[in-house]
Amino acid sequence: MSSQTGGYSGKTIAILGLSYCGSTVLNYVLDTHPSIYGGSELSRLFSQRHDPSCAICGEECPYWTPERIAAISAAGRGRLYENLAALFGTPTICDSSKQLRHFLDVMESDAHTEFLFVVLTKHPLRHVASFVTNDFFKKAGIRAAEDIVSTQNARHEEIMALAMEAASRIRDFHNLLDRRDKRLRERGSVVTMAYESLVCDPPAALQPILDFAGVDYDPAMADYSAHEHHPIGGNMGPHVQTWKRHGVKEVWGATPGYRRTFYHQARNLVMDDKYRRTFSPRQINTLSEAHEIRELCGALGYEPLL
Repeated sequence: MSSQTGGYSGKTIAILGLSYCGSTVLNYVLDTHPSIYGGSELSRLFSQRHDPSCAICGEECPYWTPERIAAISAAGRGRLYENLAALFGTPTICDSSKQLRHFLDVMESDAHTEFLFVVLTKHPLRHVASFVTNDFFKKAGIRAAEDIVSTQNARHEEIMALAMEAASRIRDFHNLLDRRDKRLRERGSVVTMAYESLVCDPPAALQPILDFAGVDYDPAMADYSAHEHHPIGGNMGPHVQTWKRHGVKEVWGATPGYRRTFYHQARNLVMDDKYRRTFSPRQINTLSEAHEIRELCGALGYEPLL
């Protein structure tokens, strides 16, 4: 993240989506632009469930000191983006909290900010695979490739039920956004971005966001891990890529080996196809043919089978 002088533009990029939709990657890409600060999950500043800190520097962060965290939290959502623009020297803020409730609360407190609401989607097979990996394999401590394969067979029905439950969560979230669309458009514009488009063609995918911010595409955005970042929260992948480039020690815990391999790839924008390891070929075919998955793919603009 590069700082530059200048006050808050009054514009904030608000990322909406469910967990594992790709919001952390999008935040990193935008944070690489010198005119945008990507704060990631800024809702954590007002949460009792999280202890906010810089996901890269931790307690050593020159920006997110305990005193500044306390001061910005105390100032409330009404001055959040103005205070961050002053702290990081960028006119535009990206808040990838994803949570609709957080942004509705911000709008109640901040009457002046103009928003671009970016609804981030991901192919349902990719998306539900992340939920199954984290809510099933990770919690059960199943990490080795051979153990995952044997579990796919032994607990097939349980895995499929979890996948369908995740698909329902995705469907319900987008239905909720549809019901709140008018409220969001009262304070700005709403655009949809596919995670896959961001990975395959960043300049084209980012153009509506860059137009909103009044800036041009910077080729450095595709190499985001080479740059300095100070996000609050976010998922592991981009953090690992950044830690690797900057020599920061990694903390893995019970992360499966195949996910470590994915995160350790030198490339920044690489397609998340871990679903091929999370699900067996049989499960992929079954999910692709399920009515609920096909209906969700149609609503989000995807073909059922990847």
